[in-house]
Amino acid sequence: MTRPVIVSLLALSALAASASAQGTTVGTLSIVRQVEVTRTRATPEIRANVSREIASQGESVFAEQLIHTLKRSMAEVALKNGTVLRLKDRSEVIVRADSFFVTEGTAWVRTGKNSVRVDTPSGTITATNATFEVIVKPGGVRVYCYDGSLKLSRESRTVPVKAGELSGLNVSGNVVAVETVEEIPGDQRTSDLGGPRDAWWVTVERERGLLTLPGSSAGMAIRSSALTEAIQASLNLPPRPGEIINNPADKARLLSIAQASVVPAIERTLASDTSLTLSGYRQKFGAEDLTSQYTLSGSDLSFLRTNGIASVGNLFDALNASGASFGLDLRSRPTSRSVYRPSAWQGASNVRTPFFDGAKRSNSLFFLGVAAAALLDGKSKTTDILGDAEAFGFTSDPQGIGGRGRLFGSLGKTHFQFEGNVLRLLSGSNPTSYDALSVASLDRDMGNGLTAFVGRRRFYSGPALLALNRSQLLGERYSAFGGTLNRNGVRAEAAWLYDSNPDVRGAQTGFLASAVRQVGGGTVGGQFLRVGSLSSGTGYSVSGSLPLAKGMDQIDGYAELGVAPDKAGIATVGLYFPWLYQANDLDIYLEYSSHQDLGSSTTLTASRELSGGGSLRAFVGNGRRTFLQTGNFYGGVGLSYPLTKR
Repeated sequence: MTRPVIVSLLALSALAASASAQGTTVGTLSIVRQVEVTRTRATPEIRANVSREIASQGESVFAEQLIHTLKRSMAEVALKNGTVLRLKDRSEVIVRADSFFVTEGTAWVRTGKNSVRVDTPSGTITATNATFEVIVKPGGVRVYCYDGSLKLSRESRTVPVKAGELSGLNVSGNVVAVETVEEIPGDQRTSDLGGPRDAWWVTVERERGLLTLPGSSAGMAIRSSALTEAIQASLNLPPRPGEIINNPADKARLLSIAQASVVPAIERTLASDTSLTLSGYRQKFGAEDLTSQYTLSGSDLSFLRTNGIASVGNLFDALNASGASFGLDLRSRPTSRSVYRPSAWQGASNVRTPFFDGAKRSNSLFFLGVAAAALLDGKSKTTDILGDAEAFGFTSDPQGIGGRGRLFGSLGKTHFQFEGNVLRLLSGSNPTSYDALSVASLDRDMGNGLTAFVGRRRFYSGPALLALNRSQLLGERYSAFGGTLNRNGVRAEAAWLYDSNPDVRGAQTGFLASAVRQVGGGTVGGQFLRVGSLSSGTGYSVSGSLPLAKGMDQIDGYAELGVAPDKAGIATVGLYFPWLYQANDLDIYLEYSSHQDLGSSTTLTASRELSGGGSLRAFVGNGRRTFLQTGNFYGGVGLSYPLTKR
């Protein structure tokens, strides 16, 4: 026998052995972030000893293959016969030709017209033309039936469960106790796929193939958490919070002095030196005496010095700390900001002084939405009104404590949400409190992935975490109405804005739009913002995230680059380390934020989820966080904890 023939026979033998080890292909696997699979057949008895590796999006699934989702990861198995099973994070299933064995965790199953069997260590579910959720817990199993009907059985015990009901089996030795068959709470069966409209399996449908955390719904939950927004606000405060002026009359006088003397001086200086930015102005003149730059009356100068304001830098810090803002006409300088905004509360409207006007403005839009919902869904069944609350505290410069409370529910296909935030600054000689109704919004499912909304809500688009220095184009709350489309891996949003410029009071109508598409395991997106009260007015950016390394050592990179409505260049570039989260439950972000006029900063953030809920966070960084500040080191720790449990 010749050598080539022998080699060919050996290759065929290896292929045959591999095919025998893997079994027949029965379906396709879709993943969200990190999912483990076996490359050989597994059984419930030997599953712990079978080697595993990280799966790829869209790979084939073979009979007797084990699939295991890691933390914050999910998977979908689509069998050739049309049956679909989705796995929540930290769950495991052994796939068979036309059935499943869920060994641990949570699975969602849609059988189509097929008869499907789902085995668990505690019992067996059989169903045809049904949609249900299976939760395997130590010593038992629970089933939520959202559509159709099923049977839950163990040995001689069988429990029929129909649509809208839940039941379970609790097993202790040879004793099998049947949980009461009861109606599923209304708030848990309101989506087209069964269950809550924001259920985890809906996320699988929208994010299948997405490997990165930045740019995902899980990343957005971290970005919009009360602790993140509060820390972001604290990092945008001036370094001397004791200069806050609380007395309304004194604050009005401070602003009057700024309008009469500061604004003209800045305008003249920047008009004569077109290479000087606002941040450069602060650095160049910050240490000088007030009289060197501004023409002040004796009484105005005495007022400022009485409040500890002796230099140009002191004056800027006092304006910033007091939340004052005023117009600055720089339209002749196309690369500069058209509105001076010393407070720079980007992305943290719950503590920005002008937010109170925004909260009042949102009510009219919100109640128009309520009237429309009453006409459309007035005869529908109202689901349970739910709520949650949390408290938080942080040490930085300054220190603060606060809380957030939410109420949410639905009327037919219309869903509502209220959110209130409270923040009290503890450090400085004049501690200050902020409180506001931060969100009051309605949204309605229109079908085919389209949602219409009205009211005051968040508009965060892009993969950033802190986005200091106003480096994220869309990172605010606005009073608005518009729509969102989620379909085929694309999320698009457009809205008319009532208060497009949070720097100034009154109505400044505008428009925003964004679109994000999943590509290559990450995202790519574009953002657009039109601010009605600015002469330049239009901002745009591109953003994206990408797994820079895959497998258990995955690293996520993300960025946003663009031009703000004031024509200043903005940039956010960061890294996230999923492997540290999988190994130690630590979310680690390294993020650089830059605004052409406000400066730049680099921040390292570490966060750990607590077993009882909430999170512990630490952060360190260096750089100028607003244009009023020179470069400096900063750091602190924060803690949030839930006051309610769902």
